[in-house]
Amino acid sequence: MAALDMTLLPLVEVQFVANAHNEWVALHLHIDASDPEPALQWLFGSPDLLAAVAPLDCVLQLASVAPLTPSVLKLLPPNRVILAIDAGALADSGAARQLDALHEHGYRVLLDGAPPVDAPRPAHSAVSLDCSGSA
Repeated sequence: MAALDMTLLPLVEVQFVANAHNEWVALHLHIDASDPEPALQWLFGSPDLLAAVAPLDCVLQLASVAPLTPSVLKLLPPNRVILAIDAGALADSGAARQLDALHEHGYRVLLDGAPPVDAPRPAHSAVSLDCSGSA
């Protein structure tokens, strides 16, 4: 039997997201890759992923908006994928405008963490903060 080449498979951390009634409503996906674009194409390129987890949505955690190329966005249906972008990415030129454009195309955008003070902010987004630590 041929050995499986693990370099071709992206490492994906999956956590379940529950609502206030302890009902699963989404899967939180974090791709551990230096270049997440090929991993996103591999993961979402198969129609089986979203069919397998239906009716759950996917919360896709990304460090920046850079991997969200047109070819990747074709694979991410706006009604099934929530984009959770590290708030520090707003320091990148044009990131806020790109997030606004994604929202206009139907994507739900979640900023993960406190946005940088001087960075432009997208017009339509929610902010996620970890409040479990001590002050």
